[in-house]
Amino acid sequence: MSLKQINPDEIKRKYEDLGKLLEVDNRHFIFHLDDEEIDLYEISRSTCNTPEQLLEWVFHLTEKRWMTMDLLRYFIQVASEKSNINIR
Repeated sequence: MSLKQINPDEIKRKYEDLGKLLEVDNRHFIFHLDDEEIDLYEISRSTCNTPEQLLEWVFHLTEKRWMTMDLLRYFIQVASEKSNINIR
């Protein structure tokens, strides 16, 4: 599917939904989970300051059964922006 085929309203809804799952405060990235074992998963923003650190977290998060591809992509986008990491 190309980007031209994606409805802009659908993209907006998806980002709104993802924004409810990932909160960012001054010190943490906070995942709000609907998981039987865990409600919140926090990552200290100070551990995502470099491309290498961010990549380590991405690898770590891929091992979590609650992580989805969309949520991981959203985390990469948000974390890179907050840490001034250019991923483009």
